[in-house]
Amino acid sequence: GAEQRKEAPKKKKPSGASSSGLSLSATNIKDNLGKKKDKSNTTLTMTEAVINYAKFGGVIVGVLSLLWFLSAQTSRQISDYWVRQWTGDTRKWYVTGPPLLASAGPAYVFIYGMLTLAFIVLMLLRGGTFHLWTLGSSQR
Repeated sequence: GAEQRKEAPKKKKPSGASSSGLSLSATNIKDNLGKKKDKSNTTLTMTEAVINYAKFGGVIVGVLSLLWFLSAQTSRQISDYWVRQWTGDTRKWYVTGPPLLASAGPAYVFIYGMLTLAFIVLMLLRGGTFHLWTLGSSQR
């Protein structure tokens, strides 16, 4: 047997709509102006998220990480200052001699080496505490 062909039901066009189904009539936006949007319990503002992240990582570890950062930056700036002292011989060690070592060259190098070592140690401490802080924050 031959099947009978069924015709699709015709769609009703909304009043004021074009052939694409879009309405060009005015919309009423006054209804939504004064209403507060429902805030989901899972959404946070940026400030709330940063505070929670810092709190979960541990405030003490976060402050310690910041202090290591500031100490490392300070030691780097002091070593730059020392190079300026060295190159200009502002202490006149090449003329009069340093207080503890026999000659000026090794004295300048020794002090610069200590400042560089301090910078490296402080950078490692800063990185370690920052790692602990972010690891603690991400696991909660």
